[in-house]
Amino acid sequence: MLNLKQKAVSLTFILLLGGCFPSGIITRSGLSDDIQMIPSATRISRRAYNVYCGKETGYIEEKKAGTECLVSNEHSSYFLFHMFPVSPQADIYTAIAKAVQDAEGDSMISITFYREKHHYGILGTSIVYSVKGYVIRYTNPTGK
Repeated sequence: MLNLKQKAVSLTFILLLGGCFPSGIITRSGLSDDIQMIPSATRISRRAYNVYCGKETGYIEEKKAGTECLVSNEHSSYFLFHMFPVSPQADIYTAIAKAVQDAEGDSMISITFYREKHHYGILGTSIVYSVKGYVIRYTNPTGK
């Protein structure tokens, strides 16, 4: 049986050890940074296009598109014990490509993206790229 002094020392040691990790031992913490905006994923060059506005509505004119037409997607990677990558490296281009592919579009405009870093105690770190914008489809695929 531990006496009171040993219990106090043990508890102090556990609290100090838990404070050494970015998010403690069990809980998740995070940080958002690198917030950027870009006008388009590819060159638009005055080509006519429509904006994707959900599966029910489909593609509509850009003037009628509101915030309900925004499409979002994420791409992430995970590092075991904060050092060893166990998934492919996250990048913004994969997140954009997946959003455009899901909507069966041609490109993306008015793009806002940011990077989040989640710490899972001593287990590892997850890096997530989040993207949000309007997916478009050209009305004349040849551009003429």
